[in-house]
Amino acid sequence: MSEDRMKVLELLAAGSITPEQADELLAALEPEPAASTTPAFSRSPEASARRSSARMSKEVLHRLTAARIHGVDQEYIRDLQAEGITDLSLDDLVKLRIHGVSAKYIREMRDAGFGNLAADQLAQLAIHGVNPEFIRQMAEIGFVDLDVNDLKTMAIHGMNRDYVEQMAHLAADPVSAKER
Repeated sequence: MSEDRMKVLELLAAGSITPEQADELLAALEPEPAASTTPAFSRSPEASARRSSARMSKEVLHRLTAARIHGVDQEYIRDLQAEGITDLSLDDLVKLRIHGVSAKYIREMRDAGFGNLAADQLAQLAIHGVNPEFIRQMAEIGFVDLDVNDLKTMAIHGMNRDYVEQMAHLAADPVSAKER
């Protein structure tokens, strides 16, 4: 996300401008679309601009509304940026916020050995309940060097310490720490 777009969102979050003003500013920051060489029907340039702006206006308004509803504000954005999560779209920011990805979660995941995760990876791990405690428990029972997909798969299928330990005791061919 460009610095100019971020400033507009910060002004909106702070209540310094209205959603309509933010929409106008964001629309002004958009690159101009390439002119069509064969228009479907004749329309004045002014009418085309108004129609395009109105379409953009509703889309931007919906995104800004979602951000406001879910608590994406300048503090949240700055907290994520301080943890190295930058250049995110408004949709990405809303997705992270909805799924509980906070600066604290990012820090804890980094401390657990999972730094430099992309926004989608952070959201997926949070959605499936993968947190530093889950990672620690898996390491304690011998599962080390797991990647994001391994952790996500284990969490999705209910693989936890209790299950692995029960299976190790009950199976005819118990799972040893070496095999994990």
